[in-house]
Amino acid sequence: PLPTVSGIDAVKAGKLDRIITLLQPGSVTDDGYTEKAGAHTSAGTRHAHLMPDSPSEGFELQGRVAKSMARWLVRSDSLTRTVDATWKVEYDGKRYEVIGVTESGRRDGLIIETVADDRNL
Repeated sequence: PLPTVSGIDAVKAGKLDRIITLLQPGSVTDDGYTEKAGAHTSAGTRHAHLMPDSPSEGFELQGRVAKSMARWLVRSDSLTRTVDATWKVEYDGKRYEVIGVTESGRRDGLIIETVADDRNL
């Protein structure tokens, strides 16, 4: 269960103590056989508050892989409202895949839920 964060107090500048880069998916190319998504490119940076989550375990064919999850509280604006599960977040040289976005408060903020493979950190 996610802790609820509501109201303008949640997105005050002092609480948004990290700067993240929002990476949008690149355009899709079709080589005649398959469609491939292009590399993610920077759509912009935003101040955010890191709300760490406990690690969960994922499974692959070769064995177990630990996953690092993080939630980022950002102000709701025209860019952050376009973020979805095709986007990525970059912070401190690490890339996180977006797995969900939920509204916080009355369009004051958004919580971007992300996951990264520990082997990619």
